[in-house]
Amino acid sequence: MVHLTEYVTKKPDDSMAQYFLAIAQYKLHNYEEAYKAAYHSLALQPSYIPALYVMAAICTSLHKTSDAIEYCNKIIEADPGNIKAQRLLQKLLD
Repeated sequence: MVHLTEYVTKKPDDSMAQYFLAIAQYKLHNYEEAYKAAYHSLALQPSYIPALYVMAAICTSLHKTSDAIEYCNKIIEADPGNIKAQRLLQKLLD
């Protein structure tokens, strides 16, 4: 994790590094830091579906339900057959 954080510090415009940092922070339950990294990743590459899904999951953990729904809808709009996004969206709407 230290190496990833150092890399992102040196290359903040690497969307994939930001994405992987978001995943790492999410798995450590550092949801605010995960949100920042995912947000930055999406600012650089807004249509990257895996980053959109991670952001939806992070928003769910932060109880930002309307934001999570919005991210799920973006995924489903781009990829209507995305089962993971459909399942998360259904869970959020229940």
